[in-house]
Amino acid sequence: MQDELNHLHEQVSQLLGNHLGAWANDLMNTTAGHDDSRFLSVLHALLAMRSALAPLVSQTQDASHG
Repeated sequence: MQDELNHLHEQVSQLLGNHLGAWANDLMNTTAGHDDSRFLSVLHALLAMRSALAPLVSQTQDASHG
């Protein structure tokens, strides 16, 4: 069970990084009037999942994602 939680935490962290990269790319390629609400909604959801998993993962796994 611990391995599965660690893996899930790692995947959520990776999705978070990918999402932030996509958001930055979108910001660089967008004209005025850009709406960040969709990106903020996804960001909030990913951060909530990562925060919920943080106390359940091993200390070494959590420290690697700082």
